[in-house]
Amino acid sequence: MSNPADRYELQSVLGQGGFANVWRAYDKKLQRYVAIKVLEPGAENTSSVLDHATALTKVNHPNVVTVHTVDPVIDPETGAVVEGIVMELVDGEPLADVLKAPFSRLRAQEIGISIIEGLEAIHSVGAVHSDLHDENILISKEKIKIIDILYRYSLAQLRTSLQKGKFQRDVVELYSLLYSILAAADCEKKALVEC
Repeated sequence: MSNPADRYELQSVLGQGGFANVWRAYDKKLQRYVAIKVLEPGAENTSSVLDHATALTKVNHPNVVTVHTVDPVIDPETGAVVEGIVMELVDGEPLADVLKAPFSRLRAQEIGISIIEGLEAIHSVGAVHSDLHDENILISKEKIKIIDILYRYSLAQLRTSLQKGKFQRDVVELYSLLYSILAAADCEKKALVEC
């Protein structure tokens, strides 16, 4: 691999956003599958996006998607070499889909605590999620992961009052998620034996 961008084979789109797409990719060097967020050409605040992604590599928590590195990749849509945020590939279904089927209060507690602990880990490194909702939580039997943290800015660049507002927004979004989880685990309506 003479070109560092050749390390990754981007295979299919996992999700699309306003300023980036997330791709399922194969890391040829480490022989593993990863998720790579590829910035759109001309994305606003690109340098701070990369700064924030770099800061998030400090978050090491089982309930937060792991950001491995920022590397050059070949954008399959344009063929251009661009910066990509290389992350852990998380298999699972969005919490939004999980909430459609009955589950126990014990499972609701497990999901809720995992989200709280993951968000606490994000906040502990001075970062915020800024888009915490039921599509940005992936659930599998073994894992509960917060994904798709917005990388639009570095909190270090914001005044203290604005930083506080960003943290508060995350907490309000967390309350909304917890309410939805508890409502979905209403055992009387679902008649679940394990409740």
